[in-house]
Amino acid sequence: GLVLPGQVLEPYEQPMPVERAHRRFWAEAFATRLEQLCGGKPEFVEVLAGVTYAEPLTNELWNRGWASAEPLRGLGLGVRLRWLTEQARRLEGEVARAS
Repeated sequence: GLVLPGQVLEPYEQPMPVERAHRRFWAEAFATRLEQLCGGKPEFVEVLAGVTYAEPLTNELWNRGWASAEPLRGLGLGVRLRWLTEQARRLEGEVARAS
C-alpha cells in the first residue's frame, strides 16, 4: 500500500499477485488513498517502487490524468536502495538545518 514518510515497514514475504485484476484493484485502492491524503488530485506523483508495483500504479495514475515519474526505473535493487538511503539522509539534513 501507501508508505508515508517516516513510516517503518516490517520485513514481509508477500509478493504482488500475478493476476492482472488484482494488480489493477490494488492500484485503484492506492490511488484513492493517496487522493484522500492529499485532499484531492495530487500535483505530481513520484513512483519509487519496482516494476511489479510501478506498472499497475503508473497505469492507474495515467488513467486518472495525474502527472507522474519513475526516476529509478530500470535500476537494480542495490542501486535503488543506495539512492533511497542517500535521499533520506539528505532530507534529514535539510530538516535538521531548518530546525
